[in-house]
Amino acid sequence: MEQLKLKDFLDYQYLSAVRYSPKGTQAAFVCAKADTEENGYQRRLWLYGRDQKLHQLTDMGKEGSFLWEDDTHLLIPAVRTAAEKKRAESGDQFTSYYRLDTEGPGEALRAFTVPFAVRGMKKLEGTLWAVLGIIDEDTPDYYKMTEEERAAVSKKKKEKADYEVFDETPFWANGGGVTNGQRTALFLLNTASGEVTRVSEPTLDMLDFEPFHGKLYLLGGKGPVGLENRISLYAWDYLAPGAELSLLQTYEPFYGQGLTAVGDSLLLFGT
Repeated sequence: MEQLKLKDFLDYQYLSAVRYSPKGTQAAFVCAKADTEENGYQRRLWLYGRDQKLHQLTDMGKEGSFLWEDDTHLLIPAVRTAAEKKRAESGDQFTSYYRLDTEGPGEALRAFTVPFAVRGMKKLEGTLWAVLGIIDEDTPDYYKMTEEERAAVSKKKKEKADYEVFDETPFWANGGGVTNGQRTALFLLNTASGEVTRVSEPTLDMLDFEPFHGKLYLLGGKGPVGLENRISLYAWDYLAPGAELSLLQTYEPFYGQGLTAVGDSLLLFGT
């Protein structure tokens, strides 16, 4: 038997983000492989289908994230068109999603665009989604701005590109760069109409969320999360018009890391 060599690891394929469809009839996952030329990884989506066979779904090498929209459609965040690339290069904040039919032979088609950087999305009901999006505390309604107003904000940021002001901790995230002044806010998105509404206050920093028994539960606190060794649990009755977040409990000392529903229980985990 030959000994493993360092270059052998470049041929390995790494599987991650395995997620079942809503009805549990099939599962999608990410397959990553080292790309020595780009000094990174190429990522593609695969499907374990109803026929109990594996099917490669994408081949651009940049598909490292996805959501199940329903039992046969995936939503994939991507920057593909020339207009999207130009917009991203300008510093504008947005996330475009493409819809892929897991039972069809066609390419993924653009479904909708969210006017901020998305950290997570979870379906509530019908075309309503709960979305965690990144905002700047000093411009929390950037997502509402006109194209001209957004361009002015981007221009102001570029003028200050030679220096950074850090006035809080943590001010840096591994893989995320500078986070000083940024918060993760809760939004309500209607994918049919494109309507977006910010639900949480700009001072709150949300860490995780989970739909459970007709309500949305969130883990977070006064931002930035991690500044103090405590975390709060919130609830939002998204079916009640005009409902606001309700603070249920604050845990201290505790650093929350996630929230998930298992059966009839809502589990909070952390250290």
